[in-house]
Amino acid sequence: MKNGFFESSLDPSRIRDRLLELENGKVGFYSVGLYPISLAYNCAMQTADPQLLLAPRPGRALLGAFSKDDIAGMDPDHLATVEAMGSHLDGSERVPNTLEDLIRRCELVVLSSNSNHVEDDLQEAIAMREALQREHVVLACLAGSFTNDPIANEAYVLCDKTPNLAFFSGFHRHGALRNPLDSFTANFCHPDALTALLGARMLDRLS
Repeated sequence: MKNGFFESSLDPSRIRDRLLELENGKVGFYSVGLYPISLAYNCAMQTADPQLLLAPRPGRALLGAFSKDDIAGMDPDHLATVEAMGSHLDGSERVPNTLEDLIRRCELVVLSSNSNHVEDDLQEAIAMREALQREHVVLACLAGSFTNDPIANEAYVLCDKTPNLAFFSGFHRHGALRNPLDSFTANFCHPDALTALLGARMLDRLS
């Protein structure tokens, strides 16, 4: 699997233009569990114009990982910002983002689903990148994402099986992502050093 921010051209002007695109590019999280939605809330507290987009799985609520008590204690303006990250206008109607929307609009997409879905999500994302001619959107998973080979009856870590798949973990104290005085630091890994550096920068600037 090819999975990098750049095409093969060494033209300096094209490289410069691509670096500028990445500097202003968005990060997307597909399949929104507690970790991505907490990160999104932190982003909403830290900046008025977050560079983060979210797409819940079909049939899932964007804020479903938060309890009703959690939501009741949150700032309505921050919640509105988070809801805007996970949706877009279709005519006059606001509709949830999809994986396709993330690949169209983001330069880095993190597949944050659990082991039941993550490998299927990866195959869908690879096919969608090609169909949309967005092959230089980098795909990543969460560190430790694993799946199972039903024939061999063996579990394996997805980024071991797919070495060019980026992976990341974010460092924060428990509950800290909903603290306006705290922020997020990303540990982003990829076999290519430049991809790793740029991906970490994109994630670190979220909050």
